[in-house]
Amino acid sequence: MRFEIVNPFIDAIVETFEKVNIDIYKDKVNLKTGKKIEKKISFLFKIKGDFKGSVIYEFDETLAIETIKRIYQIDEIPNDQELILSGIGEFGNLVNARLIEITFKRGLDYSISHPIFYKYKGRVISYSSPCVEVVFLTKYGEVWLSVVFDKVLSD
Repeated sequence: MRFEIVNPFIDAIVETFEKVNIDIYKDKVNLKTGKKIEKKISFLFKIKGDFKGSVIYEFDETLAIETIKRIYQIDEIPNDQELILSGIGEFGNLVNARLIEITFKRGLDYSISHPIFYKYKGRVISYSSPCVEVVFLTKYGEVWLSVVFDKVLSD
């Protein structure tokens, strides 16, 4: 497993949060086996190319709501799950656009799916694949980035 594969996914989420003026800091990195979605709000990308697997971003709900408020430039978000999912969808598209730009500029061979959104926890992504999990902190809550490795092509 090549850990440098994780860097574009870290850069994409950090730079996208910077766009909406939310400070984000890397807290810890864990290596584990398997991946189950632990947070209520998340989105996932399927990746093919030099790396084959899944990339999952999970959010604390308070962070998701603050992010949506900044994207839509409104002060209050009604308790409307469809609006929240739509807002996270917009954010996921921003991350996707940034990720495509980063991988293209670095000459990486990745085919990146559109974001797939989840508004519940407990979905199992993999029982046995290696997974690098990066935890980020903001003043509104945590973001978890999980990179699940189905396959890494050798150099």
